[in-house]
Amino acid sequence: MSTKSLRPDKSQNVGLPSVSWCADELHLSTSYFGDLIRKETGCNFKFSRNFFLPLLKVCTLLCTA
Repeated sequence: MSTKSLRPDKSQNVGLPSVSWCADELHLSTSYFGDLIRKETGCNFKFSRNFFLPLLKVCTLLCTA
C-alpha cells in the first residue's frame, strides 16, 4: 500500500477507504481481509478504520512537520 494512498486530505475528496479498496491494495480477497482484521483487532473493519485512521493522520502530520 503506498503512503500516497492514505494522504490526510484524500479522505475529504474521495472518502474513507473501504474493505474492498484495502484488500485490493494488499492483493487479498475482500472476505479474507475482513476476517483478518476482525481476528487481529477483535473488531470489524469499519470500527478499526474509524479508530486507526485518525491516528495515521496524526502520525503523518507529525512526520511531515
